[in-house]
Amino acid sequence: MIIYMIIKVLSYNILMDILANPDFIKVKKKYLDNKYRLKLIIKKILSELEKNTIICLQEVGNSQLNILIKIFYNLGYYCVNVDELCIFFPYNKFNIKNVNLGIISNLKYNLPKKFHELLISKRKYFIILELEDKKTKNKITVVNTHLLANPKYEQIKFLQIYVILRELEKYKNIILCGDLNSLPASDVVKFILHQKISIKLKNIENIYKSTHNHNLITTHTKNKLSGIFTEMIDYIFVSNNIEVINISKLNDRSDYNSKNIAPNKNDPSDHFLISTTLNI
Repeated sequence: MIIYMIIKVLSYNILMDILANPDFIKVKKKYLDNKYRLKLIIKKILSELEKNTIICLQEVGNSQLNILIKIFYNLGYYCVNVDELCIFFPYNKFNIKNVNLGIISNLKYNLPKKFHELLISKRKYFIILELEDKKTKNKITVVNTHLLANPKYEQIKFLQIYVILRELEKYKNIILCGDLNSLPASDVVKFILHQKISIKLKNIENIYKSTHNHNLITTHTKNKLSGIFTEMIDYIFVSNNIEVINISKLNDRSDYNSKNIAPNKNDPSDHFLISTTLNI
């Protein structure tokens, strides 16, 4: 008999407290206050919690992490953390079967040697967390990462996602979350979706699909370097065998203007939370 498992997964870049700098992010200073922002971040996450909800966060600062761990532990959640990445999961629902985490360049053995130095040149992190449902014994693999932001390093971003995806060939029922700092037309996203790309490397075995329409927006902000930036760069991808039941609402470009740049009164980060309900 096949036993199905319904879970909800959310992904959210919450804007690290030390990066909420009014000299860099060009919004009203009061909306960058970290106490104000964290209260709203927690409220947004709590509003999404349902049975079997797993939370993937990026850009979590140390002071934010300490508070979040206390709050979510009291709600029945354990936290797996490396650097600015976290995965929270309900400990009464899941057992940990395997944890693989660290600096992305540690996965360089998945690349030809000629690319190793390029990958090592930038320090970003990943978490691969394999969980087993205590009741059904079904296994899922939840992945959280945050790729480089600078558009000058498109090739390095591609190498970062490439070694993660090669590593994931060992796993099943994969849910890949994160701020990929990559547009839908990038080689990073195309490679995940098995589309034609400009860089020639061995393809990946696992086949993925995106949970959200790529015409929608996950960030709408203004900073000193890029000006107003309104794009989709945050994603949830899942193995093709996983059924997407429901997704969070995201807006398209027409819903945004210079007056609702984030962070703002309702959005405590320069990114928007995305979530999906899945049938495995």
